[in-house]
Amino acid sequence: MLAPRLNAFRAQNPDIEIQSSTAVWPKRMDDSPIDLDIRFRQGDRPETLVWPLGADWASVMWHPDFAARFERELTLAALAASDIVRVTGSERDRNRLSASYGLVLPPPGAAVRAESSLIALQIPASGQGSAIIMRRCAHRYLDHWLLVSPLAYELPLEQGFYLIARTNSDARTKSGGSAPG
Repeated sequence: MLAPRLNAFRAQNPDIEIQSSTAVWPKRMDDSPIDLDIRFRQGDRPETLVWPLGADWASVMWHPDFAARFERELTLAALAASDIVRVTGSERDRNRLSASYGLVLPPPGAAVRAESSLIALQIPASGQGSAIIMRRCAHRYLDHWLLVSPLAYELPLEQGFYLIARTNSDARTKSGGSAPG
């Protein structure tokens, strides 16, 4: 979601250095020279300059060829009993999805663990298993039919993306100090 926008941002702001990391739990901003940070988390942290970047939903997704492995009609229960890609930090999503729709899902099948949704996308996109993935992260995969999500089950996420500004006033002055539009 961020990477496709970097080229335009860099063209407009060539003097701003960008550091990108896929770390699930990056260290706090107070320990580094970062002025702005985008993090996936709950909005309950002590930083005072925090802006939510929008709510998101997750859906069960898989490669179009993966469904061909099932002899009967593809259901959420059949997917739940097959190969599952589990995203670190999202372990509760399967149970929340089940409870939201009053489903009784069988025990999960074999699992592959991924440290982030970005890595988890690659696994079902290559034909292996299904995963509950944020729609915001997967829209390009869905648009190009690398993944499909035809079941009508969606899950509101408990966490989201937040823009966080350093609370140190000197750093805010250097970066312009204004809140995002």
